[in-house]
Amino acid sequence: MADLPKAKEETSAAKPPKGAPLLHDRYQIDPETPLPDLDSPSAKAYAVTDRREDGNNLFALICTPGLPPRTDVMETIAGSRIPGILPLIDWGPVNWPALGQQCLAVVYEYPMGGRFLDFVAKDDARLSEYELPRIILRPLAAGLTELAQRGETHRAVRPGNIFFLDADRNHVVLGDCVTAPPGYDQPPIFESIERSMADPAGRGDGEGNDDIFALGVTLVYLVLGYDPVAKMTPDRLLAARVEKGTYAAICANNRIAMYLLDALRGMLADHSVDRWKAEDLERWIGGGGMASVRRQVVEKAEVAFSFAGTEYITLRTLAHALARNPAEAAKTIKSGELDPWLSRSMNQPRLAETVTAVAEAAKTYASDVRSSDAYLATEISMILDPTAPIRYKELSFLPEAYGPMLAIEFLRGGNVQAIADAMTHGVVGAWFAAQKTKLGVNTILEKQFKKVQGYLTNNNPGYGIERCLYMLNPSLRCQSSLIIQDNVVNILEVLPALDRAAGRTDSKTKPMDRHLLAFIATRFNQDIDSLLKRLTDTSEETVVVGLINLLAYLQWRLKAGALYGLTSWLGGLLGPAIKTYHSRATRSDIEREIPRIVRQGSLPELYDVIDNNIKRRQDINSYAAAATEFAVADKEIHDIESHDENREAETVETGQKGAALSSVVTMLIAASIFMIMEIW
Repeated sequence: MADLPKAKEETSAAKPPKGAPLLHDRYQIDPETPLPDLDSPSAKAYAVTDRREDGNNLFALICTPGLPPRTDVMETIAGSRIPGILPLIDWGPVNWPALGQQCLAVVYEYPMGGRFLDFVAKDDARLSEYELPRIILRPLAAGLTELAQRGETHRAVRPGNIFFLDADRNHVVLGDCVTAPPGYDQPPIFESIERSMADPAGRGDGEGNDDIFALGVTLVYLVLGYDPVAKMTPDRLLAARVEKGTYAAICANNRIAMYLLDALRGMLADHSVDRWKAEDLERWIGGGGMASVRRQVVEKAEVAFSFAGTEYITLRTLAHALARNPAEAAKTIKSGELDPWLSRSMNQPRLAETVTAVAEAAKTYASDVRSSDAYLATEISMILDPTAPIRYKELSFLPEAYGPMLAIEFLRGGNVQAIADAMTHGVVGAWFAAQKTKLGVNTILEKQFKKVQGYLTNNNPGYGIERCLYMLNPSLRCQSSLIIQDNVVNILEVLPALDRAAGRTDSKTKPMDRHLLAFIATRFNQDIDSLLKRLTDTSEETVVVGLINLLAYLQWRLKAGALYGLTSWLGGLLGPAIKTYHSRATRSDIEREIPRIVRQGSLPELYDVIDNNIKRRQDINSYAAAATEFAVADKEIHDIESHDENREAETVETGQKGAALSSVVTMLIAASIFMIMEIW
């Protein structure tokens, strides 16, 4: 490529301002030096200075808060030099002054030759369609092949994301693919038909041949020098792709060199099983022959079906329209208009019977979610087009992208309930059931979703939608209001963040909320279900002790350092728990112990002093003994009091008897005296 003009020499970057964000004590990112020419659609670019090695040409992309980045791909490719892929040097959180919060920064090698589109835009620098396979396809196919071997996909292959790595413009590379969810920044035409129907966040990781498809569209754009579908509406483009095939929709009416056609047919095949893989493309570039891909015949209706003012001749386009207009779709389905069209025009009598059965079943579930317009439209759409995305309540996503969809809807205050309902109402399960031609392919994913559904229906602390959020988004920071500003992504960061939060949070509140507990339950590699169960108790003292137990277990298992602030915070909440001890002496001992434990910053010791089994048993036994002793003494007092009352009664009775006897004796003596006196 010696004939290509060199890029302009880069001047040395200005020294970053004092206090500029620093990544890993090495890469200083200058917020006052933006690099708009290197921006990606979802991340802004800034100049970077390497503090250890002068002369390294670097730049950083600052991820947009609210978009879950692909940290799994970052971990795989960071520090590697993959041919055809822009080298990712390092990544991690930094304090970003413009937003007043931590953001994820991704440091890349600076592409000295600039963006490829900027180069081809020059009149004197156009590449012919015969040069493009050598200059573009060969290096990019090699990069995609190595990514696939590492179990990753790029999912951001498009003309605007191709760069020259070197100033001589000898090395072409694909740019950023990690700062947004997979496929998020792609125009729909660069996605397969199924993925193009999904929301940007709902397109999923895909497979290696999804990247090859995007590369094929990229090649068409570069060969033509313009966007061949720019004037088509999204609905019209989808209809053209479904009815004619993507290859015909974008290539048929355009002049493309004959020798490229076989490659484009292979790369743009709409059926994944027919589409070329990266190694197929490399073989073709190397001169190896490849069998032509046969165009799949799409079943079309003899008579179009009219729905909402538009006519449809394929099941896929009609299903897409029904899902987007559930109220009107429900009327059409329940009226029975669809059945004769399926039987006669589409020659699908069994499909018509299935639709009829679903419509009749909906009538019997009048008070159930299965009778709702949204559910009925979704279910019928799945029947008509099983491999399309799940389309429910204005959301459209493939199951593998459920996590990013949930994260984006949650972080942006979107329709979280709808995406939760898709799971709890059985919509996702119905999609898996509809994949009759893909048995076994989604087994692992289906099992994961059954677990997700179980979490969603459990509203206890540590579960619910929050648990699913972190389970499905490993890169998502903890959204707890207590520590969100600390950008906590790793379980090792939780306790230090809570320790810092102690200095800025009302000490009367508990260091606990649903997000924090769900984050811990997901990121901690130990089973803590029994510890979480204690937090469901209705008594405040049990919940506080249970929380200390959980956090103490974390400090012990993670070998965390002293936590002075957090220990003091929790120690101040122990009043109700201390009162559960009966012994005043024990209460006093605990109250005297707490300041000493706070000075040590040890949660295990704090838990031990408040919920020590021996101490608790002694308190219970002492209380029981004291209660028994009190009962015995109380009985004795009662007996004495009862005895005294009886004695008084006996005395009175004895006195009465004595008095009576004395009276009798006195009367006898008197009678005797009277008799003697009469004798005399």
